Amino acid sequence: MSMSRELDEDAIREHIRDRLAEQQADALSGRPTCRAGRSRSTGSRSLAVDRIAVATAALFRVGLADLFGRSKAKSILEARLCAYYVARRCTRLSYPELGRAFGRDHSTVLSAVQRMGALVARDHWLGAAVAELCERFGEIEEEREQ
Repeated sequence: MSMSRELDEDAIREHIRDRLAEQQADALSGRPTCRAGRSRSTGSRSLAVDRIAVATAALFRVGLADLFGRSKAKSILEARLCAYYVARRCTRLSYPELGRAFGRDHSTVLSAVQRMGALVARDHWLGAAVAELCERFGEIEEEREQ
C-alpha cells in the first residue's frame, strides 16, 4: 500500500470519526441528529438496530425517515445498504429479523448485504465508514455462514 493511499484512508477515518463525534454531541445536547428529527415508533425493531440506523443516517447526512423509506436516490440507498450491512455484522439478528426491523423482506436485506460487501471492497470511503460503524457498535465474530 502506498504512503499517499494510507494518508487518504487516515484522512477518511478522521473525517468519519469527526462526524460521529458531532452526532454524539448533538444527541447529548438534545439537538436532532437527522433531518427528520422526529422520534419514530420502533415496534419490533431492536434497540441495536435503532442505534445503528441513527448513527448511519447522521454519518451519511440523510433523514432517518429516508433510511426506512423507499427512495432509490444514490446517497440514501448507500446509507440504507450500509445500515443493513452494519446491522448484520454487529448484531446476532437473522435476515428475517433484520428485514422486519427495517420494514423489508429478508431477501432484500440479504441481497443488500452481499451488494454492500462488494461496494466496500471497491470504495474506500464506504469501507472506512463501515469499519468505523462496526468498531463503534462492536462487530461480532462471524459464527454463521453469510
